Amino acid sequence: MNESPVRSISGVLQKIPYPASIFALLGNLIFVFLPISRYFSYEAAVLNAILLTYLSGLVYLNSFAESSTDQSRLKNFAINTGLLILIPVIVYFLFYLLRGGFGFASGLKYYLLFSATAPIVGSAIAAVVLLTKVEAKRIFFTIFFLILLFSWFIDFYYYHQFFLYNAIFTWYPGVIYDEYVPLTGSIILYRFVILLLSGVAIAVEFYQRYRVKEENRKKIGWLFVFVLPVVSLLLSAPLGLVTNESALYEGFQKSITTQHFVIHSEVPLSNSEQTLVARMHELSYKNLARFFGTKPRQKLVSVIFKDNPSKKARLGVENADITKPWKRTMFTTIDNLERTLTHEMAHLFAAEFGTGLFDIAAGFDPGLTEGAATAADGFIAGYFVDDFMSAVQRSKYKVNPNDVFPGMSFFSVNPTLAYALSGSVCRFIIDQYSSSKFKRFYSSGSAENAFGVDIAQILEKWEKNIETADSTLTEKTLDFYLQTEPFINKIAPRYIAELTEKAKQHFQNKEYAEAYNAFTEVYNLNFSPAAFEARVVLLMLLNKGEEARKVLAEFGKEEHSYAILTRYRLLKYQVESLLGDKKEADSIAVLLSEPETPLFVTSELKLLKLLLGKKEDTFKYFTSAPEEKLKVILNYTDKGNDSTAISEVVNLCYYNRLPFADYKYYRRYLHRLSHSGLLKLATILIREDKTEEAKSLMMLIDTKRLNFAQERQKYRIFRAVLNI
Repeated sequence: MNESPVRSISGVLQKIPYPASIFALLGNLIFVFLPISRYFSYEAAVLNAILLTYLSGLVYLNSFAESSTDQSRLKNFAINTGLLILIPVIVYFLFYLLRGGFGFASGLKYYLLFSATAPIVGSAIAAVVLLTKVEAKRIFFTIFFLILLFSWFIDFYYYHQFFLYNAIFTWYPGVIYDEYVPLTGSIILYRFVILLLSGVAIAVEFYQRYRVKEENRKKIGWLFVFVLPVVSLLLSAPLGLVTNESALYEGFQKSITTQHFVIHSEVPLSNSEQTLVARMHELSYKNLARFFGTKPRQKLVSVIFKDNPSKKARLGVENADITKPWKRTMFTTIDNLERTLTHEMAHLFAAEFGTGLFDIAAGFDPGLTEGAATAADGFIAGYFVDDFMSAVQRSKYKVNPNDVFPGMSFFSVNPTLAYALSGSVCRFIIDQYSSSKFKRFYSSGSAENAFGVDIAQILEKWEKNIETADSTLTEKTLDFYLQTEPFINKIAPRYIAELTEKAKQHFQNKEYAEAYNAFTEVYNLNFSPAAFEARVVLLMLLNKGEEARKVLAEFGKEEHSYAILTRYRLLKYQVESLLGDKKEADSIAVLLSEPETPLFVTSELKLLKLLLGKKEDTFKYFTSAPEEKLKVILNYTDKGNDSTAISEVVNLCYYNRLPFADYKYYRRYLHRLSHSGLLKLATILIREDKTEEAKSLMMLIDTKRLNFAQERQKYRIFRAVLNI
């Protein structure tokens, strides 16, 4: 009755012929039905690396626990190990054939590096256990295996990076939002070193079996147990396996210290921009303290990277800004700072009433964790979060809140929708029940304990409230934000991301024919609108206009959402204009100017009309560097009384941190700019230390005529910063 589970497993392993293979088979039959591992790719390789390491270690113990190493034992071990390596490949290949999938060959590289080599690591762990001569070998092996498996926790918790190196599963990229997982030289080298050390451990165990006294064998075994982990910890930083303080801030500028923050920027900031960044932090802090009714007990750290590639190189995270709440540290990029600062800072405030070692919502609940931050920020895609959800709940995208919030179902829907719904619900809860009760809910995960009612009742009230709220968003606008599938629902996301990355590399190298073939392969696999658009662009760059027409005609036969149809029409408008069919181009322009067309679509159409009217090749224009675009568009700023050219100049300078040309010269065109454009220009002037000009510009802005709710908040921050 009290037999150890490990001993029970061991007993099964000893009685059944090749029993480890059965566990490997059962494990992989589970893996192929899990959302994250149903494709033979990175996740499948990682899970099998863990499974095969453990099973192969037990096989090694069963084969060589005795002093004898006769041929039958070696044969038994070799057969078991071979089956362990082959079974996952066979299972996934069969399901690959049954499902009509793709990317199997691509997944082999992950499997060969992470999984096929796992028996060497598992055997090495078992060999070290045998060297120690402990009595409960299988229990000690399991404990040692678990220590190695979760050793990443030390690096993740105490250092800054989100990527993880580990002797068992080798490497984790950081977050699921970065879909492309390359096998870099560092990963391959790390795995090679692990295998080399494993081989040494196995060789030493076999050698000591005959050559060394038993007492000395124990010493060698315990030497492996205690010395190798210490050496690993000491060498992690010098070898780049972790990101310590010096690695994180290498190349950064002088930090900014305020009352509540230490701010590190990789980008050089002018004096005015330093003031702006500091005040933005402090004003967000003040608003969050009011919203949550609490303040952090220590200074917060804000790290601002120059771009996403730099962030990825140091943290392992590219396509998301992120925080480590327990370290009270947030990581953003200079381009995202205005948009994500308050959201990321809100995570650090929520850490004050979070739970566990990571100071997040109870049960690692992503809906509560991200919902609290989105509620505190108040915005999603630039719109007020309740406005956004009101429009959603009155559209074809209407969702049952019980299917999304709270819990892990957060990852089962479109990411924008998940953040918006969770944020709106959390905001509703705080408004209805108070921030103190919400904090109790956040830290306990129990609505009954916090509010005295079931979460379903709260969601029902929220739904009735949100559906009656006013919203200016149309279903057409929502289409542009809610088309993306969640990661777990995507078709072979790692493989598609790999193909897309190769296509982008060809494009950057101006290998347009190769890029076209690569994007065609992506499109044939998942019918991606982005891949379709890339194909048309590349055909036009290759001067194959008639072929581009054919591709467009084929695509136009299918039914599409409004967002995809709009992108298609914008492409077709350019192609027909450049090929000289003015009548067809004009008819498309009419369709693109229908009522309720989103402002960003009409703005793009105006820019296309300007460029095409000046005989510019729009495909070459949009694929050129920002500096080259600026040279082109500056030629048209003083032509006529149109706002399009000067708006494009401002956008290029604003989004790419380019210096604005002669401001005094262009002041005469300011009346052409929208109020959102004026706000962007004020930002540019602050970056350039032209505070007086920025002040005069701010006086021209009417907040009611700003396009987004988040811009109105930015306007108020700017007024405070500039003392207007």
